Amino acid sequence: MVYVENELIGRRLQDIRESAHMGFYDMAKLLGVSEGHYRKIERGIYGLDVPKLVTLYEKLDVDPLYLLAGSQKGKNANLSHSEIRRRRVCELLDYCRKQIGEDVEV
Repeated sequence: MVYVENELIGRRLQDIRESAHMGFYDMAKLLGVSEGHYRKIERGIYGLDVPKLVTLYEKLDVDPLYLLAGSQKGKNANLSHSEIRRRRVCELLDYCRKQIGEDVEV
C-alpha cells in the first residue's frame, strides 16, 4: 500500500519538476539528495519525509496536500503551478513597493 502511494506521489513530483523546467539533478540538489536517490523517489521506491515536503513548499510553492493526496484546497486550488508562482511574485513586489514607500508602477 505504501509503495503505491509513493508511486502516485512520485508521479505528481515528476509533474512538478517538469512544470518548473528542472532536471533530475536540479531537483535532487534542491532536496539535498543524490540524483539516483531522487530518481527512486519519483519511481515510488522511496518516499518523501517532512523536511523535503517543507523544502518543496518553501522553494517551489508546492502544496503538500496536492503532493500527498492529489488535491488542493484554498484560493489557489484551480490554478497552475506557474500561475500560483506568478501571483506570489506580484504579491512580493507589491509588498516591497509599500515598504520603500514609492508609487512604482510595473
